[in-house]
Formats: sequence, C-alpha cells, structure tokens
Amino acid sequence: MKPKHTFIVLFSTYFLILSSCINSDKINLEIDSSAPFKYEIKVNNILDSVNFNSIVKEYDFIPLETNEKCRINDIEDIRVTKNRILVISNGVYGFDSHGKFKYAINKRGKSSGAFVKLNDVSVNNDVFYIYDNTNYRLSKYNVEDGHFIRAITLPYSVRQVQVINDTLFMNKAKINNGFLEGNQNIMISTFADLTNVKGMVKEQSYDYLVDNQLWAANGQIFWRNVLNNAVYKINSHSIENYISFSFGELSFSQKEIEKTSLNKLALNHNKIFNLSKVQESKQHILGQAMIGGLPIWVIYNKASNEFIAYKNVNSSLLQFTPTSQAVENDKFYRVLSTIEVNFMRGMISRNPIAKTPNDPEFHIFNSIKNSKNGDNPVIISFKLK
Repeated sequence: MKPKHTFIVLFSTYFLILSSCINSDKINLEIDSSAPFKYEIKVNNILDSVNFNSIVKEYDFIPLETNEKCRINDIEDIRVTKNRILVISNGVYGFDSHGKFKYAINKRGKSSGAFVKLNDVSVNNDVFYIYDNTNYRLSKYNVEDGHFIRAITLPYSVRQVQVINDTLFMNKAKINNGFLEGNQNIMISTFADLTNVKGMVKEQSYDYLVDNQLWAANGQIFWRNVLNNAVYKINSHSIENYISFSFGELSFSQKEIEKTSLNKLALNHNKIFNLSKVQESKQHILGQAMIGGLPIWVIYNKASNEFIAYKNVNSSLLQFTPTSQAVENDKFYRVLSTIEVNFMRGMISRNPIAKTPNDPEFHIFNSIKNSKNGDNPVIISFKLK
C-alpha cells in the first residue's frame, strides 16, 4: 500500500504546483476600471507658459541628408532604434543617428517588398515590418540596411500591427474580420499560428478611434483611451492600468462619455481630452492633450512624483516645443518640419547671430543656417530635466 500512497502524495503535490503556476500567470483580457494605475498624474494646475531651459536638459538637431533617393515632404511619423532613424512618409526612409541616408523603401504594388498602402511600421529588435492592410500583408526588412527578408500574409485585415518578438499586437479598430467571437479592439496572435487569435479590450459604442492608438516603445506595447486620458500596457495575457492623466473638472466623467454623442464630446471646448504623443523614458512621461482646440503638455518625473503642465513654451530662436513622436531609452525624438526650419533660417538671416565653435548651440546654429529650401526636415533629440 505504501507505493500507492506515495503516488497520491506526489500527484497532489504536482497538481498544487501546477495550479500555483497557472494562478500566478493571471489572464486578464479586459480593462479593470476599479484597479489603480501605476502612474496616476493628477493635474491640478496648468501654467500659461514655461521657460524652455527649465524643462529641457539637453538637445540636438539631426538634419536629414537630402538627395535624389530621399526627397521627403511631410513626415507622418518616425521610429528610432539603436543607430537608425526610420522616417515614415510616402515610404520608409532609413537614416543613421547623424542623419546620413541609408536606404529607401517606397516601391508600390503587390510584388515582394512592395506595398499598396502603408498602414503601420513596427520595429522589433534588428528588423522592422511594414503593414499593408490592402494586401493583408506584413513585409519584413533588416533595420540596418533595409534589405527585404520576407512577406507574411495575414488571414485578416486590421488597422495597425505592432510586433514584439514573435507576437503580433493588432488594433482591429471596429473592422469586422470574423476572427473574434466577441467585439474586442485588440487582437493578439503569433507568427507560429496566425489563426489562433485572442481578443482584448471590449469595443464600446463611445470608442473614439484615432491614429496610432496602439504603439510600441522600448520593447513594450501601449494602448490609449483618448476620452479618459489613460494609457494601458499590454502583453500577451493581460492589460495593465498604466498611466492616468486626471484634470479634475476639466476631464470628462464616465457618465458624460457614455451618454453623450462623440460629435458633441469633440465639440466641447471646456474639457481636456484627445490624449496623444505619450512617450515614456527611464525618468519621465511626456504627453499631450487638447482643450478648446489648443494643445497642452504634461511632463511627469517618475522619481520625484512631480508634474508640470503648460500651454506654451518661452523659447529662444533655436529652441522648440518639447513634444515627442518616439523615444529610445532616455531620449525623446520629434520632427522639426520644413516650415519650422525655414522660419528659423529666415530669423537668422534677418537677425545675424555670431556663434563660435565653443558655443553649445554652434552645431545646431550651422545646421539651420546652412539649410536650403527643398531640404529634408530635421529630427530633434532631447532629454528632459
């Protein structure tokens, strides 16, 4: 009888260990409105203006090389990874960290390495993907030289695709593609089995769809609710209440969101909403929202648990409004448009300034002064204080 008892004890122990492992890896596919956020930023004071030097620690201008292979007009977005800056315009243009042109991917069509429509770009370690929902296709490229690796056909259409390792995180954006039993906003799958799809974040009638609602930064996936001014961190089995921007009476209540039409909400100029351009570095969270059709910015210091919110930035000629389109470790990145570059160059020509090589702004000054009409835009990198 002793061996039988031993077997029962061993089996029970194994079952308990297995149950413990399953319970520790909790599966949570919906937003828990009762759970606290990791970072709850309660904004109770919005300044009319701040001084640039009080919020920016250091910055640099990266002029993008201009030649016949890379003439860029309007930049839609950027991705930054290691020693490459990917500029998204009518294609994807790769530059090194100094702005030197490396490659262009802008072939249109249905052939290998081409795309009909560029819906999203995802950087994943040493490769990046272009998503084309017209072709239901992800095209994979080497981030170093832009070499085309292969195409992956998806069995469904979505609005966005971001890839982390071998997992696909997709923003369905109310596209009825028949791959989810419920009505969820986010689809999760893997390259190993694209037909095995998990849904997350139930669709609501009041969902406000915007560009780049799903994004990746520093190897993490994020999703934003533009009406609640909230950001959620997502992995393959759960969603975490991550960042909340609360503006007190200037925020919409949940009752207002659920009972008021989206058109009326959007026309309400007395409330702060449309959270965008939220990026997180090692030390800071930087975000932007709108009130009365005008932007406000919030900088949150994670170490000190302090914030500053403002409507305008008092800056000198070669300074700018710190807003972010990408982040890499502790640096934020944004585009300085050709219009802004032309304005700065015009101001320099009308108000000559003497800069010496020892001046911290010497390189920035020359990059603007020596620019010409028709040159590509400039990328700015900066760190916050």
